[in-house]
Amino acid sequence: MVEGEKRSFNKRFEEIGLLDDSQQLWSYLIPIKLIKMTDIKLGDGFFGSVHLAELIHNQKTVCIKRLRVQESMSEEVVVKLSKSIMEEIRRMKNLEHENVMRLEGFTLKDEGKTKIPLMILPYMEAGDLQKYLANKKYEVDFELVIKFALESAQGMDYLSRNSIIHRDLAARNCLLDEGLKLKIAD
Repeated sequence: MVEGEKRSFNKRFEEIGLLDDSQQLWSYLIPIKLIKMTDIKLGDGFFGSVHLAELIHNQKTVCIKRLRVQESMSEEVVVKLSKSIMEEIRRMKNLEHENVMRLEGFTLKDEGKTKIPLMILPYMEAGDLQKYLANKKYEVDFELVIKFALESAQGMDYLSRNSIIHRDLAARNCLLDEGLKLKIAD
């Protein structure tokens, strides 16, 4: 990474009050030029959206969680939203459990006069649990329901043991990989 990018990165961290943690977060920063973004939207939330992307250096399919920034937003609001996503990145960086979504990394994207953090997460091929259960083409038997319940309980136990309160556990926030392994997200 060139020196100018590092200065810009540290300036942004200082603006959003996370400069003390910037050295710990360096290992999670993926330069935006190594990410091939797509227009394929996988989901929408109150503060932003999730899009399909690819990490160019290892050809890995990922999801990019990004804030919904509008020109009409004040700089103060943009900084507040950026700080919120950086807090989520900071909390997620040390989480390692088979039933909790892990952080692939993050990047910073120029949006007007500022840089906005984008969270990079693994792509979960089977989507969210709510849509999976509602889809009539899948056979959901008692054994599978118990498996999902157990995996969500194990993930929540792990978060609890790490002093993290989820506050919004719902089927829409439980994602499934290609092998139907449940991972708690959001």
